[in-house]
Amino acid sequence: MGLIGTPLSLLCGKWLKKFKVKKMLIICLSTMVLSLVLMVFPSSIMIITVLSTIFVAAIAVFIPTLITFLGESAANSRSTAISLYSFLLLVGASIGPLLASLLSFHSILLLFAFIFGIAACLIARKDRGKAKNKIAAQNS
Repeated sequence: MGLIGTPLSLLCGKWLKKFKVKKMLIICLSTMVLSLVLMVFPSSIMIITVLSTIFVAAIAVFIPTLITFLGESAANSRSTAISLYSFLLLVGASIGPLLASLLSFHSILLLFAFIFGIAACLIARKDRGKAKNKIAAQNS
């Protein structure tokens, strides 16, 4: 059922024209974290299904946004950055089933929420650092 959210990826290009790439990354990561954390609490399969669909939709938008971010940020090292991204994606896909066999459903949800939350904080913090430097340069 979660796959119902995947067609949102088709709107990603339109949204990237309207919003900055980093803002889109933070929105997607925040939505992913929120849906994962909320999945820990309900006992209803219907609520978990809806939250799962929201999570998949956020990932569907996150992946093309991340690829755009890598392409813009890496400049001349674009192919290396995409290769590293692909490698890490495949490592994560390989480790995922191992973790799933060792941890409970709730533990996995919280672990991924933590990882995505850290990523969102790092992206947001990097933006704030640039804004502070820009303000300091203007005041000098």
